[in-house]
Amino acid sequence: MQSIRPLTLTLALLLACATAFAQNKPSAEDARNVIDYYLLGQGQGPILMDARFCHNVVENECADLVAPDALIKGEAYNVWFRFLVPQGEEVNGIQVEFIHDGVTQISKELSASGSIRYRTWRFVRLEQEGDWRMKVSFRHGDGMEVLLDQPLVVKAGE
Repeated sequence: MQSIRPLTLTLALLLACATAFAQNKPSAEDARNVIDYYLLGQGQGPILMDARFCHNVVENECADLVAPDALIKGEAYNVWFRFLVPQGEEVNGIQVEFIHDGVTQISKELSASGSIRYRTWRFVRLEQEGDWRMKVSFRHGDGMEVLLDQPLVVKAGE
């Protein structure tokens, strides 16, 4: 089952991209791999399919998107996440860290339940200009598995 995880992650991300643009129908194999992970992937943890910054969340969807390299110091954002979590699985302790100058400045905790598209969001306000990183990870076995390590840029307000 462990060898399926990298392939499944790749396929889930491809499926998410195809869905986001609504232009490409996934192949039968891609769809089967995602469904198999949802039905049989218990114990392997969540797949982070999407993470976005937005001003509003409307009907569980991120609205008024903001690019991660165009964040404004002191401005309030919702950080919106979409996960694929195997059926029947409850994942607690998903960590979201906002790191500036190598130091975690803000830490948020998420949980997710079995779903093909589990959506959740947290409020954040970054108070320092410069380069940041958003790191999303969860406890898997004896260590932490990193789901996302994304650069952010916070600019001065106008």
